[in-house]
Amino acid sequence: MMKNQKNNLLWLRTPKCGSTTIRTLFAKHEWGKRQGPKHNNVYTSETKTRFGIISHGLNDEFIMNHREFYDSSYKFAVIRNPFERAVSSYIDSKNRRPGRVKGGIRPKAWFDGSFENFVFMPFEKMSHQAALHSRPLMSHYIKSVNIDQFVRFENLEEEISHLFKKYLLVDIKLPLPHQHKGNHKHYTEYYNDKIRQEVARKYKQDIDAFGYEFGE
Repeated sequence: MMKNQKNNLLWLRTPKCGSTTIRTLFAKHEWGKRQGPKHNNVYTSETKTRFGIISHGLNDEFIMNHREFYDSSYKFAVIRNPFERAVSSYIDSKNRRPGRVKGGIRPKAWFDGSFENFVFMPFEKMSHQAALHSRPLMSHYIKSVNIDQFVRFENLEEEISHLFKKYLLVDIKLPLPHQHKGNHKHYTEYYNDKIRQEVARKYKQDIDAFGYEFGE
């Protein structure tokens, strides 16, 4: 059976790849009723264009609930250099805390330790949120979805503005608002040979699929 014409836009959300920036852009425009749960939904705009979001790797669930939309959508995901993304996930996990201060006690961070400890810790032993933002993209998020376009994090402004214009009929003002921007040194300064080799091992599938190298 042939697919319908791709006139909708489906975003497969990948953690630590500009996700909050894209959601901020989306929230600035008028959209109709959400169809589906919070993290697995389809929105309709006043211009009748439709935008779908798959979060947290709930790919199969989205396809089951929105098959017609899925078949008629142009699908994109943002990818990022795994060596840089590992540092971004680490900084975010050290700075982010679940909930609010209660009784004068500040909640623990998602992760508390060195970058080396973060890299060598198995995902299964991390806090849920730290693991959610750190797992490899190919094996945990980009699965069972036929992606039409991989948007590189380094070209986020140009490629996202083109997609929003073409499929959502939305003009985006540049530069993009960079939400949750990490305040840290260049990612290469966090590495030694031992850490680099471990990140290369843990994210081998992403490195092979996307063609990134350390130091780019």
